Parts: sequence; structure tokens; C-alpha cells
Amino acid sequence: MNFQRARNLIATALILILTPFVVEAKSLSSAPYPTIAAVTKASETIGSGSWHAINAKQKDFLENEYTKWHELKNFSPQELQTIASAQTEVINDFLKGQGFDIQIEELNDEEFGVASVMNIEVEWLHEGRKTDLVVNNTSYPAVEMNDGVSFFKVNNMPFPVARFATKQGKDIVCITMMGEIPKNIEEVEAVLNLYYTNEEKEVEFQKIVFPMVDLDQKEDLSWLINMGYGKYFITQALKQNQLKIDEKGAQASSATAIAMGKSFSGPRSYIIDRPFVVWFERAGNSFVSFVAYVDYDSWKTPKR
Repeated sequence: MNFQRARNLIATALILILTPFVVEAKSLSSAPYPTIAAVTKASETIGSGSWHAINAKQKDFLENEYTKWHELKNFSPQELQTIASAQTEVINDFLKGQGFDIQIEELNDEEFGVASVMNIEVEWLHEGRKTDLVVNNTSYPAVEMNDGVSFFKVNNMPFPVARFATKQGKDIVCITMMGEIPKNIEEVEAVLNLYYTNEEKEVEFQKIVFPMVDLDQKEDLSWLINMGYGKYFITQALKQNQLKIDEKGAQASSATAIAMGKSFSGPRSYIIDRPFVVWFERAGNSFVSFVAYVDYDSWKTPKR
């Protein structure tokens, strides 16, 4: 780097500050491999057969995520642990022992449970320094780091990506900011896809300042319920994700727990367990006679 370039960097105080959103927002998280591992373990426990989807999200999972089951070998036995048992307490004790509070409901005589836990812990190649980050008059615990981090940008994306080197070598951690608050995790993954499918251009910063993180949340896995394998189907599906980031490193943990039960010989039940749309049609008419979106506030016994 030439002297003029260094002066410009100092003069313009090019410090990438990864700030929390200033409006009310909700953190989002996702970790596919514990779910892939749990579903794989369930199929191995049952034996020969194949999975079949009953909704679009299950179909997408089976076609685009479950097919990567062979990548599970890239985790060590300590990083990705999976068990199966017909005893509820075995599954729940395993989850609790790994630091998760999701618990499956009591299994019946024809059910078994599966739990998979992923734990990835890394140390920064160069430890950062504790500091504070003030945003909108609120102070957050933060980290300042000068070494062991590089930066790159891709076209049409608003913010650079910070790439952190780790002592483990096989793992890197990346952080960037989003231009808009995402409505769901799919919007976050869409942004990541842009970064991974566009050419990188290195950019320079003196240092990085980023907030510390302590995230612990449940991820909605209800879409997986009723996905079938032979005469079995998923009767319970739970997910919990955890993320910790400080000046020493980062830890990403995730647990998936599912229960498998035998299906009936007849057709499965279609349970309307969320707000729904109902409409009336009259033969020969151009319009529906009546349409309503029915939320929980109207779920009650009607007066006639």
C-alpha cells in the first residue's frame, strides 16, 4: 500500500461498523445440516424405502438439501452428533445435555425419536479487543479487530463482506450488512447467493468493529411434519439455533429433533391448523359467492 493510499484510509476513517438494525427487528437463523442428519438417521433406522413430500417446502428440502447427506462426513463426530431412540427421555436428555431446551412430546409405542446436534466453535486467528458500539444512544458490547480479517465486495451489493480467518483453518466466518431488514430467512439466503455467484473484488479497511452476539432462538420446522418414509411419517419436528460471537471467536450450534410414527393404512388426515381461506362457488356464476380469510379470532363454535 502506498503512502497516499494509507493517508486516504486514515483521513476518511474507513472503519466498517456492523451495527444492529435501528428499527424493531427480529433475528433470523438457519442451519440445514442437523436437519439433514436427523432425517438421514430416521431413514437408516427404518431401513429400505424413500421419502415422499406432501408440500412444496418438503419437496424443496428433499431435492436441494437432503441430497447433500454425503456432506455430513465433513463434520467430526464431536461437531455433529445424532441419536435415535424409542425412549422419550433418551432424546430429551441428549438435547438438554447439549445445551438445548427443545423437548419432544411423549412417544407412543409405534414411534421413535431422532435428535441431531451440530456445534462449530472457532477461534479468531488474531484475538480482537473489547469495545463499545453506540447506536441511537444505546451502547452495545462490541469487538474491534485490526488483523486476521479481509474484505471484499461484489457488484450491485450495498455493503462489503468481512472474512475472518480462524485458527482451525478449515472454517472461515463472514459478516456483512443488509440494505433492508429481511422478512424471513429465505431473503437472507438469497442475498448470500448473490455473494457466492458474483466475482469478488478486494477492498481495504484499517479495522473492523462489530457487535458481540448471543442468539438463542427456535426455528419453525412445522413444515416438515407429515413428510413420509414408507409406512412412517414425521409426527414432531423441532429446531433450535444458537450463536455466540465475541473478541475470542465464534460458536454456532443447532439442534433438530423429530419423531417418526407409523401412518395409517388409509389416507392421511389433512389438518387445518393455521389461518385458512374458505369460499363458496355456485355453478354457472362468474364470481365466487363468498370468500373469507379466517384467522384464530374466528375459531369458535357458531351460534345458529
